[in-house]
Amino acid sequence: MHNNLLIEELRIKNGYTQEYIANKLKVSLRCYQNYEYGLYEMNLDKLNILSNLYKVSLNGLLGLTSNLISYNTKERINYKMLARYLKYIRMTYNYTQRQMANMFDVSINSVSKYESKTRFVSLEYLYKFAKKFGVSVDYICSKTSKKEVL
Repeated sequence: MHNNLLIEELRIKNGYTQEYIANKLKVSLRCYQNYEYGLYEMNLDKLNILSNLYKVSLNGLLGLTSNLISYNTKERINYKMLARYLKYIRMTYNYTQRQMANMFDVSINSVSKYESKTRFVSLEYLYKFAKKFGVSVDYICSKTSKKEVL
């Protein structure tokens, strides 16, 4: 999942204070500190803000690759396309929602919601999904058209 040491390193390298980043993420200073300390898990929207701010890939921030280079041409995540890709990839590999739920230790209801855009995808699910299927998070979030294989 997101590398708390990396987000601290990127913040310091770019000369930002914790307060500045907390304001960018629209969270309290304490909340941001807990992200850096690895006590709280960020959501995808927050991680995307950091990806855009530091101009690094979501894949890199999630620790899916050591390559932080961003090929992203879009700043926003397309949640509708993300849901479609999750379903399309699952179906391409002939997995049921029940199998996905068991594989990734979530409820069937969560898998269904992730695939229908009625709920934002958890970073843990997205991380496990990308690892299992070797797909780029940046690509399935429609931030890039570069179809990287992890």
